Amino acid sequence: MGKAVKYALLAGTAGGAVVVVKSMRRTDEEPGTESIVKKAATTAVGAAAVGGLTGLLLDRRASRRLSRKSRKLAKALKAAAVMEAAKAAGPVIGRKAKKTQKAASKAAHKAAKASRAAAKAAGKSARPKVEKAARRAQVAAVGFAEAHRPQVEHAAEVARQRAHHAFELAQQRRAS
Repeated sequence: MGKAVKYALLAGTAGGAVVVVKSMRRTDEEPGTESIVKKAATTAVGAAAVGGLTGLLLDRRASRRLSRKSRKLAKALKAAAVMEAAKAAGPVIGRKAKKTQKAASKAAHKAAKASRAAAKAAGKSARPKVEKAARRAQVAAVGFAEAHRPQVEHAAEVARQRAHHAFELAQQRRAS
């Protein structure tokens, strides 16, 4: 509100003074003090109102700027406090991290040992089943091969005859 009052007084005084000076300079009118005072008062009131509004607007603008600056300052102080807390907590966190890393390493080694033992046991129990399945697959493959041997032999004989025929044609073309 300080700027509003200052600007109202300044604008009112300046407005009244301007009207008085202009009225005194005029030579075409009769210098009457009542009319000059009335014009000066009216102009001073209008100028004071405009000056007061201008001061009020500038005062609000300045308070907004100040609040922005104070918010920025508060953020900076908060960030500084967080940084200080982080610096203070750094060594403690480092020690906890080392302890956690050691514990995790031990747990990983224990888990690896347990999984190796479990895999070995699973391999031992699965071996007879896998060997039995391999024997069955071998018997089935031999049976399949024996069953289809005549067809494979016939296809081989046909391929041999066609190759021989192609060779003879190539010989004839070469000779001619």
